[in-house]
Amino acid sequence: MRYLLDNLIAKLIMKNKKILSPMILKLEEDMNSGNDNAIDIFWEKIEREGAPLIEDIEGDEENSIVTVIWRQDREIDNIFVFSEIFGGWMFREGDKKTNLYRLGNSDLWYRSVILSKKARCLYILIANVNEEYEWRDEDVIIDPLNPKTYTPVRDKENPKDIALLVPTENIIEMPEAKEKIWTRERTDNKIGKIHMSRFKFKSDKKERRVWIYTPYGYEEDGSDNNLMVFTDGWEYINLVEAPKILDNLIGDRHISPTCAVFIESSDNRAKELICNNEYFEFITEDILPWVRENYKVTKNPKNTIITGLSLGGQFAAYAALNGSDVFGNVL
Repeated sequence: MRYLLDNLIAKLIMKNKKILSPMILKLEEDMNSGNDNAIDIFWEKIEREGAPLIEDIEGDEENSIVTVIWRQDREIDNIFVFSEIFGGWMFREGDKKTNLYRLGNSDLWYRSVILSKKARCLYILIANVNEEYEWRDEDVIIDPLNPKTYTPVRDKENPKDIALLVPTENIIEMPEAKEKIWTRERTDNKIGKIHMSRFKFKSDKKERRVWIYTPYGYEEDGSDNNLMVFTDGWEYINLVEAPKILDNLIGDRHISPTCAVFIESSDNRAKELICNNEYFEFITEDILPWVRENYKVTKNPKNTIITGLSLGGQFAAYAALNGSDVFGNVL
């Protein structure tokens, strides 16, 4: 869900304290002064202009105050915002929790954060989260005030993928967010190919998918290509859109021709990707020898990269440290 490349590039500035939107502060002052129409006037403005609120910070040219708001339309116990920009998750204490605040006794709930004007990110709202941080599907709320949404493709073989927590999310796109040029499909047909095979790790109940990307112009009897190995392979292909990024980087000659191996993670990725030597051996002793036997790829660690995000990134660092004779680079 939440592995867009832009989230890594954007410069995010976050505060744990309660950040107040100037617009929300003004509304609170108006309500406290006895202006009974203040909340209705506020909602009329929001219905015209949409949300989240994006407000300038005096003296700060790089960041804005972004406020996610929700108009209560049902009885709820609480409501949280789930997004990397608010700290990633709700499993936190005190002011670090990602719950929205209610403005007095009104129907307005809100949460603000300081965010780079160049950022682009995703969020959802979840109501009625219990003490075990569980919720019902019907309590997941797509922000009705924000028309920008993202609906990723679904993995038919693994519909419960944790990266696909919900079918649709809202997008926050800041005014200076750069155009997503690297994930655009090329118009000159310089597009690589993807082939899928299946391998069985010793602890797997079923075979897992491994995808091999070969760049445009790849020749079976040509020169060796550089090699990238990706953990969380399905997510990198379908959510990050890594093949399109490689197409563009190679097509525009920013990098040399590169093949890529995308390895599917199992449902037990939390155990599998935490410095797991058996999984390291599965990659280096089973998958890579097969890849090198069947594809024109380098054996030189200087031209071999292992890549991952989150737990996958932790494993990538472990693999590069544990096998520097295999992986000379880590991303």
